[in-house]
Amino acid sequence: MMNGTAQQSSTVRGLYPQREEMRTIPRPSHMQPSLVRRAPTEEELGRIVSFDALSEQGKSHLAAIMAYENEGVVIRFAEDQEFSIETARQIFHGLKQYLAVCVFSGGKRTPAKIVDECWETFLLHSRDYAEFCEQYTRGFVHHEPAIDDSGFSFYPRTRQCVIALFGHIDEDVWPSEHKVYVRCVSTKTSEPSRFDDFLIK
Repeated sequence: MMNGTAQQSSTVRGLYPQREEMRTIPRPSHMQPSLVRRAPTEEELGRIVSFDALSEQGKSHLAAIMAYENEGVVIRFAEDQEFSIETARQIFHGLKQYLAVCVFSGGKRTPAKIVDECWETFLLHSRDYAEFCEQYTRGFVHHEPAIDDSGFSFYPRTRQCVIALFGHIDEDVWPSEHKVYVRCVSTKTSEPSRFDDFLIK
């Protein structure tokens, strides 16, 4: 007679193909990672917006983004990464900087690895994240996997945007060299022109 553990294991094997078999399934050609780093287009790079270029409305909106708090996300991120709450808050602050850059600069943006991991935790709190996007980003900021190596080019541009918008950067959160490549980019459902009222005419 099969015991409970063996029966459960047999059931799992029956529901899912062997991992070795799954590894042999070929990816569609458009999902194959590129071996060559391509240069991003000007549209993908987007614009670099400085704090001084913001209108009073834009500065107020930026302050509102940076004042946003979500202790549930911070605590979950701290627990998952085995960080102190203080460190988790520091990285969540970096995530808010990243999302603010997505709001004001357009284009595609690649976060630092630790910021991306915090972003993924925020996405797990899907209701909170959707409400944040609705209130602050005028369109959903999607977390999309990159299908080539263009993120290597997007990251330095993202970092430049953070410095331009905030006047400084936390090297612990935003290292100058992106040693660990994050295969993701942000895309928005709204056009950058929707934020022109945030800029000085």
